[in-house]
Amino acid sequence: MREVIASTNLPSVKTALGEADMADITISIPEEKLAKLREKASACGVSAEEIVRAGIDRLFEGPEEDFERAATYVLKKNEELYRRLA
Repeated sequence: MREVIASTNLPSVKTALGEADMADITISIPEEKLAKLREKASACGVSAEEIVRAGIDRLFEGPEEDFERAATYVLKKNEELYRRLA
């Protein structure tokens, strides 16, 4: 296993300025996964850290945004249906 240091996009809020800080995290991953990560990053023209950061962002943003989008769609359709039935 090899340790990789990656900057994460997990913000802590500065109360005075309202800006986000970046924190560092160290993870251990098998060599073959690190090689695949580097290959994918190279193919995309970004760093391995950026690929990891994007994955973390997607993990936290995905399901909640999907739910909100679906809920908004259903509420809009119900509103249209109720309007037609009135």
